[in-house]
Amino acid sequence: MKATRRKNIHKWEQQPKKKMKISVQQRKRSSSSTEEEEEEGNYPNIDYFNKLSDDVITSVFLRCPLKSLSMLRCTSKLWNNFIISPSFLHSHLTQSTQNSPKLVFLEDKCLHRSKKSWLRFVSVDMDGSKEELHTVTVPDTQLVCSAMEVCFGLVCLSTDCRLYLFNPALQQLCELPEYSLSATPGYRHFGVGYLHSRKEYKVVHFFYTVPSMTKRYCNLGILQVSHLKCEVLTINKFGGVSFNRWKEIADRSPCLPRSQGLLVNECMYVLVHLFSSLSPY
Repeated sequence: MKATRRKNIHKWEQQPKKKMKISVQQRKRSSSSTEEEEEEGNYPNIDYFNKLSDDVITSVFLRCPLKSLSMLRCTSKLWNNFIISPSFLHSHLTQSTQNSPKLVFLEDKCLHRSKKSWLRFVSVDMDGSKEELHTVTVPDTQLVCSAMEVCFGLVCLSTDCRLYLFNPALQQLCELPEYSLSATPGYRHFGVGYLHSRKEYKVVHFFYTVPSMTKRYCNLGILQVSHLKCEVLTINKFGGVSFNRWKEIADRSPCLPRSQGLLVNECMYVLVHLFSSLSPY
């Protein structure tokens, strides 16, 4: 009787060890499978969410702030393509501007050793709550003293020779095509507007051409209305993904601009000088 009891006890003690080994192996297999799914961008919880209708998914994503949308883009390719689609970005921007208008502030710092500019975009709503949108380092020291203009969800930064476009929804900062080669550096007069009828952005750039100029920057008194030209850049896909070339306008402006342009009812308005040259004398 003692021998049989010892055998039974011995068998009973060995059984949980086998179960433990099996459970550990199953956990390793399950963990490895989940890691492979995460590397491929297929999360198990997303399958339940993707079974919802497009209207429900759209209504959920439309309520998310910009920072949450940027995090959701990294979850799967399906969500990324959905969030960066022009139709969703347009709907999200329209709803956010109507429900909770915000102000965009730019904090900049010049990194002299690396010859770069450090930029941080921050949005502030009417209640005073802040949200950091994006922080980026750009190899252009002139961005520290750049001019900024906000137009329907996009932020346009201008230097003496370059234009940059920032999209807070996608957290992307891209450089627009270069100005006309005949443009005189040092004078930035531009305007950005959004045409709701065509669903495209227009960037209007006023520049001066002085053929006899030998220096990089000429005197303000030299510039006349005859030296003034204008070119337009069309951004025909929301978010600044697709650009066209600058198109020069044949008609000359009768006055010299003194400020950045503002689009109202799909017409660009610019403050101008009343005299024919920039020199006050």
